[in-house]
Amino acid sequence: MVAAQVVFALGGRFREGLSAQSCRVLVAVEERKRTLEPALEAHGGPSSIAWSAEAFGRLRERRLPEKGYYRRFLHVDMLNGVVVALGRRVELPKAASSARIREVEAARSVEELVKSMRWTAFNARKMGEAREVLSEMVKPNGSFNFLGLAGALVPAGLRKILVEMVRRKWVSVIVSSGANVTHDLSMAFGARHFQIKGRVSDYALRKRGLCRIYDFYTTNEGFVELERRIGRLLREIPAGQYGSHELLGEIGARLRDEGSILRAAHEANVKVLVPAFTDSILGLHVWMFSRFHGVKVDPFKDLDYILDLQFELRSRRAKTGAIILGGGVPKNFILQSSLFAEKPLDYALQITTDRPEFGGLSGATLEEAVSWGKISRNAKACTVYCDATIALPVLFSSMRV
Repeated sequence: MVAAQVVFALGGRFREGLSAQSCRVLVAVEERKRTLEPALEAHGGPSSIAWSAEAFGRLRERRLPEKGYYRRFLHVDMLNGVVVALGRRVELPKAASSARIREVEAARSVEELVKSMRWTAFNARKMGEAREVLSEMVKPNGSFNFLGLAGALVPAGLRKILVEMVRRKWVSVIVSSGANVTHDLSMAFGARHFQIKGRVSDYALRKRGLCRIYDFYTTNEGFVELERRIGRLLREIPAGQYGSHELLGEIGARLRDEGSILRAAHEANVKVLVPAFTDSILGLHVWMFSRFHGVKVDPFKDLDYILDLQFELRSRRAKTGAIILGGGVPKNFILQSSLFAEKPLDYALQITTDRPEFGGLSGATLEEAVSWGKISRNAKACTVYCDATIALPVLFSSMRV
């Protein structure tokens, strides 16, 4: 809707950048030169900027003809020392040119609320954008979706939602922490979790046989029952080398609890992988059983499965996406398979409370993954900085069945 040419100050003089290829270019004074040069290169623009404060001051006063091919500069941000200009004649998306903040009003449904949040700011806006990305991912003939489950989301109360996501065929592969699978099995065998009210001595909980997970607890008896029941199930499974997805499939086929993620995944032919299988109570129990029986876990079979799958998806040019709750090993396992198979994700939705400044993967931005080839540069991606126990139920409830 607005056409312009990029104007550069080179050697203290102005020159019209007639060969500029980018649609939007941020040009700064010398202090921000190093930050913006890579961005210009990425958009096909000039790779060298030689700005001076004097040149910037003169540029601030310069106006281009408003008729014909040229228009004047759109914005000068003196506070940050940034000129925002446009490259060659292009059609800008409406959202980039005319979207304005809208007031949130009391909504009659969660769907209506989250849709209205799309036009606000901060993480409310991100929730609305996340709903749009998720809607495309899970629509009929949408994308082949991976679900990454970190931490202990299952005992925190998200088990039913995760089961329903599987039954609705929103996800095709689950990559989980060992904790989520362990607690799913423990609950399938009767264990429950209880809120802690007020301040409680952890030593007192220990003496009572209670194990705390932040603000709730479970019982030692639940894990004793898990050990007893899982041993019984493992005896029914033929001896052999299993990947975690194969072993958990065998276990899911033998569970009676209809509320179990493993059972729902088995019924929907959704594979559940636990790359750090030994880093869990379930892994310890299986290891103890394997010392005297023929059922063994081979972690490289999980790698075989997911890499073969990614190459297959690449060969048939299928769109792929990932819903990443938390981060950690599940996030990396999904993304590294995309990297290895050179099959970058077309969609990515991340819900995390971690920040990128500390260098951990859980806080790494989805944009960073583009530099590795894990996510496509044209992917529809969104990160919501929020506790997954808040964001997932809201997003899930905002989606029509």
